Amino acid sequence: MFDLHLHTNLSDGACSIEELIELTNKAELGFMSITDHNHALAFDSENSPRLQSFKGHIVTGCEIATSFKGTIIEILGYGIKPEIINSWYKEFFSEENLIKKENFLFDKLKKLCYKENIILEEGLTLGEIKKGCSKKTIYESLIKFDENKEALSVNSYREFFRLVLSNPKHPLFLNEGETYPELKAAVNLIHEAGGKAFLAHPYEYGFENTLEVIEEIIKLCPLDGIEVFHPSAVVEECCKLESFCKDHSLYISGGSDFHSFKKNIRVGLSSGNKTLDDELILPWIMENMLIK
Repeated sequence: MFDLHLHTNLSDGACSIEELIELTNKAELGFMSITDHNHALAFDSENSPRLQSFKGHIVTGCEIATSFKGTIIEILGYGIKPEIINSWYKEFFSEENLIKKENFLFDKLKKLCYKENIILEEGLTLGEIKKGCSKKTIYESLIKFDENKEALSVNSYREFFRLVLSNPKHPLFLNEGETYPELKAAVNLIHEAGGKAFLAHPYEYGFENTLEVIEEIIKLCPLDGIEVFHPSAVVEECCKLESFCKDHSLYISGGSDFHSFKKNIRVGLSSGNKTLDDELILPWIMENMLIK
């Protein structure tokens, strides 16, 4: 048993490193990877000693957000050198760049709302600048008006993000790709850090033909593998991805994408409670990628 997609509170997870290690030990995982968003801070000199209580083997990891044709997608990096990823993270996601990005997205989204007659509170401004505050501030304002909720047909911020803001066909589509690293750049960064680059959870993005899109992506940049097992994919979809990887000589990965207990997803499990098959994944994990 193993889980190669886990998050801590160093990014948007709920658990500390110690709490996550306790969970993975209880699940008796043989291998695990912490793949926090856009950095590998769990593996820096300050935090890496906190990983020592894990009873199995740890693969260094990260999950970098990028975009493809206007859709936000994510690339998992495994076996990376943390210092290279973290150096890039501190520069690309500096406080100065964060403020510029959030103000840019806030102004752009306000204009889109006004254009589509979406009602917002008068004098709406950003408060404390935090990652994602622009979109959440707009969402929290527009759901205060019943007309907006009825028109948009969304019941949560997650739905608003995936079905509205991330949907190129929607009038409120917000092309955040302008503020993200390019897909090739994200893959190249992982390779420069000595790692392998995997497309994360392909079925979560809502593409009309997922396999065709993956074909386009692998022609554009040299991916090493695909996250085949993930809660967003049913068993049939996992099987399709597995066959695709075998046909294209790509590595296979999988994990729970555990953030918190709110989603009722346990570590070490994949879609349909299907446990991960060691024989499909162990070969590439064993290529000198373990830090313990």
